[in-house]
Amino acid sequence: MNAAEFDASLWHYRARYIRAIDGDTLLCLVELPFGLRYEMRVRLAGFSAPERNTLEGQLAAQRMRELFAGDRYTGAMLETRYWPLRIVTEKRPSGDETTSFERYVARVYLCSEDHELTDLVGLLS
Repeated sequence: MNAAEFDASLWHYRARYIRAIDGDTLLCLVELPFGLRYEMRVRLAGFSAPERNTLEGQLAAQRMRELFAGDRYTGAMLETRYWPLRIVTEKRPSGDETTSFERYVARVYLCSEDHELTDLVGLLS
């Protein structure tokens, strides 16, 4: 999938990483329609990290933080690619977003400078 294909789909959002909550949940600043922005917890669909109160869970959270460390996702990046994440949620037949413990469950993609998308789950697996 590339950014043009992504942008043609429904229930998708551009976002910016704020911090890792744990090994499978991010806090993101999400760009909503009409210029609105919202801080949202997003749990990665199709990925389950160990609980954060375990050593394995702490290591998983550290891996998430390391993935977003450095200039690629902070500082200079924000000036050139302000919204480097893409989030795709799915709708249930009832019309409600899928949630888990007050978090949205969604696919999260990293958008490269050439507008190709990489599934975050693939980078963490």
